[in-house]
Amino acid sequence: MRLLPGIWFWGWLAFVVVMITILQVPVLHENVVGALMGPDNAIANLMTQAMIAVTYITFTIWLLAFSTHPWPVRLLPIAIVVILLCLFRPGYPTGEMWFPWEPRWIQASDEALPVPPQAVKPAEKVEKPDPAKPGVAPQSQAVVPTPVAIGPQDFPEFLGAGRQAHVTSVKLARDWEAQPPKEIARWDVGAGWAGFAVVGDRAVTMEQRGKVELVTCYNWRTGELQWSRGAEARHQNAMGGIGPRSVPTITPAGEVFALGATGWLYAIDFATGNEIWKKQLVFETGLKQSEDEGYVMWGRSASPLVVDDLVVVPLGGAKDKTSSLIAFDRKTGAERWRAGTHQISYASPILATIAGVRQIVSVNEDNVSGHDPVKGTVLWEIDFPGSSTANANCSQPWVLPGDKLLLSKGYSTGASCYQMTLKDGKWSAEPAWGGEGRAVLKTKFTNLVIHKGHAFGLDDGTMQCVDLDTGEMKWKDGRYGQGQILGCGDLILVQSELGPVYLVEANVEEHVQLGKLDALQSQTWNNLALAGPHLIVRNAKKGASYLLPVAK
Repeated sequence: MRLLPGIWFWGWLAFVVVMITILQVPVLHENVVGALMGPDNAIANLMTQAMIAVTYITFTIWLLAFSTHPWPVRLLPIAIVVILLCLFRPGYPTGEMWFPWEPRWIQASDEALPVPPQAVKPAEKVEKPDPAKPGVAPQSQAVVPTPVAIGPQDFPEFLGAGRQAHVTSVKLARDWEAQPPKEIARWDVGAGWAGFAVVGDRAVTMEQRGKVELVTCYNWRTGELQWSRGAEARHQNAMGGIGPRSVPTITPAGEVFALGATGWLYAIDFATGNEIWKKQLVFETGLKQSEDEGYVMWGRSASPLVVDDLVVVPLGGAKDKTSSLIAFDRKTGAERWRAGTHQISYASPILATIAGVRQIVSVNEDNVSGHDPVKGTVLWEIDFPGSSTANANCSQPWVLPGDKLLLSKGYSTGASCYQMTLKDGKWSAEPAWGGEGRAVLKTKFTNLVIHKGHAFGLDDGTMQCVDLDTGEMKWKDGRYGQGQILGCGDLILVQSELGPVYLVEANVEEHVQLGKLDALQSQTWNNLALAGPHLIVRNAKKGASYLLPVAK
């Protein structure tokens, strides 16, 4: 009777070792497990950790109930767990569902930095708009922003100028061994997944410090904080982490527009950090923050889009009372229009021209829509299934030559391409390629780089190249995790989920990695910024700037 549990346990352990090998070796995973449930690394990692936990628990039960060892030995597995829990705390999971552990003696990044003085106004309240003055925003102040010159080497918004995720103003050197990147500055930041918007020697981002959500401006040459402005607000989710997650937008008029995870929309003077106006989107929907996060679980992530005299952001709201987008007067904060009836996603609206019509394209929770910029009128809609509490839509839409629209997402869905047509005042969207059975470009948290008729992206964490005419995969290689990418000429900067930055060729024939920079050393979901040859990156703990070598 004492031998039987031992045989059973060692048989179980052998099974676990075989299964973990299959799950974690990419070739075996994609061919064995992928045939049954799709090659989703998140599922594989969850299964791996579950089997390790069950094995440990089984071993502990066997020691306690069936072994003849002394009691100190039998209690050893329990003592090990207690000691580890006293020394380490569970961290937030990665995009591929690994659950890291952090030392308890190291202060969490959202608590490590103090809130700068004057960043938050005391006893600040958001009052309900006065219906007798519909054109006036009650928070507006007499702050006139100072215009700023935005040059071709600046990076003023999410994914760079025009939200193209492709920088053309600099040609980088291809050999980082002969010409290594040089670190300029490194500094501490609060928690959050926002990236930087960069103009001149200033980089603007968002972060969480304790109970306060902040828009912060740093001098990326020194790491010194220039100004900060925010509100008492905090987003925290067991799966998505802590803090804001959208990139601010800087305009030539000198405005900074930033959207916090809890719905605060800030308009700030870029030169001084003075508040121009501020709105709380959750208040506009009539919900409480807890109710809002029931619909948008991982926090509002969209970067504000400036179109003419408007600033446009996703709105959301309760079921049957949802608006996909809302537009405010960029000078006063007064509401100008609401449009769409679908719940919001985690993507950002873009300004594009399709079939000769200038319009705003918005990826929503379960569809994609085109809107007239002046009135917000819905021009067309395409079903794009998803849920902002499960298999979320996070990736940007791409308008391709020939009036084609490319959409991509993770969660085993992949990309789809549509041919957009306007005839006799009616819009149509015909599938060109993609759909079930052809899951390429499964971009979970990330976006694509478009170059010479091909799309490059992290397909469930592995770099992939796809022909845009046919949807055919050209190659898939290079494991980077759920990181972020940015094109620069015929090169691609890939920041892995663990923090290092890699230089990769935009090569349609094969994966070619040219260099590696150990920029950051912990979980990184934040987007990169490239201002000329200057790379500015951050995660939930550190910010850093580098001078990248330029081609001679």
